[in-house]
Amino acid sequence: KHPEYERAVILGGTYLGNPQDVRTIGARAVVVTTTALPDTLAYEIVKGVFDNLDDFRRLHPAFSMLSATDMVDESDGTPLHRGAARYYRERRWIK
Repeated sequence: KHPEYERAVILGGTYLGNPQDVRTIGARAVVVTTTALPDTLAYEIVKGVFDNLDDFRRLHPAFSMLSATDMVDESDGTPLHRGAARYYRERRWIK
């Protein structure tokens, strides 16, 4: 009923005093912009995130579970910026 939420796990040891995994819910994050953002800039932002995803995962334990294919989701009907869509098509994540 609510695709903006999903099952999540806080890995044991992420926080002091919590040695066990904790099942919880998580909210999906969405980057929102305007169609006035130039396509090339949107493309470069998306490319920068995905080309450096391993570095991004190391920034915080909560990011360690990020999966590129899970991050690309058109199922909620939100339109993609043309620049982002171009990058996703190049990677064959969308048609």
